[in-house]
Amino acid sequence: MQAKVTALVREAIMVLCKNSLTYTTTFNVEGVLNVTLDCAQTFPIHINETIGDPSLIDPSLIRVKGEGRGAGQMAATTSTGAPVKGIVTN
Repeated sequence: MQAKVTALVREAIMVLCKNSLTYTTTFNVEGVLNVTLDCAQTFPIHINETIGDPSLIDPSLIRVKGEGRGAGQMAATTSTGAPVKGIVTN
């Protein structure tokens, strides 16, 4: 049951964002939603989804950040700090 709820919540959030936000090439939704049942049982719903084609992002808008990564790995982000999914530099 949790897997079904997780999938439905992820899909609903992504559809809401896709249909409500204005963007040029991509957008990313990242976060955790905790669901509590009867004040006792909880389960997290993790979301890290990107809509669009990261290859269409203007390279001049990408900067590299190293915080929170393993040695020698850095994640590329846009100038607004949004991660560019699938781009990892060494």
